[in-house]
Amino acid sequence: HLDCVRVGSAFLGRLAVPNLYGLQKIGFMECEIAAIKDLPKNHNIGYGDAYKTKKPLRIAIVPIGHTHGFGLEKRKDCFRLRDVARYVLNDIKPLFGKEKLYCRIAGKQVPIIGRIGLTHTSVDITDVDCQVGHIAMFEMNPLQVDASVERILC
Repeated sequence: HLDCVRVGSAFLGRLAVPNLYGLQKIGFMECEIAAIKDLPKNHNIGYGDAYKTKKPLRIAIVPIGHTHGFGLEKRKDCFRLRDVARYVLNDIKPLFGKEKLYCRIAGKQVPIIGRIGLTHTSVDITDVDCQVGHIAMFEMNPLQVDASVERILC
C-alpha cells in the first residue's frame, strides 16, 4: 500500500513541486545559429511586431519553431477549479513580463524575444560571444517534437 508512484511528467523533468529527488529534464533540441543581426533601439521583432527593442541588440536567428514542436502546449483540461485558476494565471503572466523563455548558447542562458515562428526563433545574444554555426540548445517536451526531427540518445 502506497509503495509506488505515477511518474508522468516528472519523468520529463517537469515538476509542480520543488525537485527534491534529483530528477532532470530529458528533452532538449539543439541546432545551429543560422544568422546574427545587430538591431537598433525601437526595432520590432516577430509576428505582429510583438517585441520592440528597448536598446540596441544583437540577435541570433535559430531555425527551430512550431513546425519542430518548440513552443507548443498540450491541450488544457479543466476538471478542477484550481486547474482553471492555474491556467488563467499562467496565461496572463506574459502580459506583465513575468514569463520568459530561454535557450542556452555558449554555456549562457539567453532570452527568446518576439514570438516563436513556424520555422525560426529569435534570441538576444547581446552579451554572448558566439557566431553563425554555434549550437543553441532548447528545452523541449520530447512528446511534442515532430517525427522528422532526428533523435539522439545520450
